[in-house]
Amino acid sequence: MYKKFSIKALSIVFSVLLILVIITEIVDKMQSTNTLRDVLFTVDKTQVSALKIYPRMLNGKDILLEKQTDNWLVKYNGKSYNADTNQIKTLINTFSELKPLRYAGKDKKQQEKYELNDSLCSKVILLDKKGKELAAIRIGKFSFLQNKRMPRQNPYMQQPQGTMISYVRLENENDIFAVEGFLSLSINQEPDNFRNRKLLSINKEKINKIEFTYPADSSFVLQQNDKEWKINESIADSASVASYLYAISNLSGTNFAKQELNNATHYLKIKTTDNKTYEISAQMLDTSSVLLTSTQNIGSVFKEKPDDNFTKIFKSKNYFLK
Repeated sequence: MYKKFSIKALSIVFSVLLILVIITEIVDKMQSTNTLRDVLFTVDKTQVSALKIYPRMLNGKDILLEKQTDNWLVKYNGKSYNADTNQIKTLINTFSELKPLRYAGKDKKQQEKYELNDSLCSKVILLDKKGKELAAIRIGKFSFLQNKRMPRQNPYMQQPQGTMISYVRLENENDIFAVEGFLSLSINQEPDNFRNRKLLSINKEKINKIEFTYPADSSFVLQQNDKEWKINESIADSASVASYLYAISNLSGTNFAKQELNNATHYLKIKTTDNKTYEISAQMLDTSSVLLTSTQNIGSVFKEKPDDNFTKIFKSKNYFLK
């Protein structure tokens, strides 16, 4: 009798425990489904034609990054400028592939803690070519997760120092997620930081003629003939020419100017073996500042110190002669 009772009791206990295990797994699965996700949202990158950005530092004002044919524009305060296309493509790739590392909460206190409420966050909206919203996400604070050194690790071997974590939530949801990356640095920026800073980008091997136009009678032409560089009939120093071509082949402007370049004092015209022409114009404002603009970045004017780019570009005739 006792033996039969014990078997029956054990069967009941086992059944109860089995039910509890099943219920626990179902609850855990439901909680996981409601919190941590494989990706925050799915967006076809090829459909993204604009990003509307609300940097925290602009206090509610937006910056529009808009695609036009193969180029991107930065639009702000009623003005339009050439954008840094590579930077925008990186942003699109980043926001279309966000993978949560962990769930961080959802209530208002946690939103404030992670700087995801209205007054503390930055925001990004991805739009298609018709202006339809594809996704909207808020970007909050960031933190640095220090990696723990593994035991018996060689202290002289270079190891990853840690992981940058950003806290985000979708615009119409309260759930907060930690994702990898320093997203606020990418978004919380001035409009000029999204602009194209290119001044000149050229294959130096294709350059075969450079015209320097200066005030007074100091203009001259540097031209390649039969693989030899000359200024009129004088042979130019090959090392000086090579150094110059290398220096100007990839130039970026520093600070964007607020004024226009109206009275250029210096011109540079470059011609290539594939019949392309590139021009740079400069206007000396005083001994400490100069305006520069380029046909490779029409509409952008840079205000710089002469030593930033001007002295690299505009050389005297004596620089090239033996």
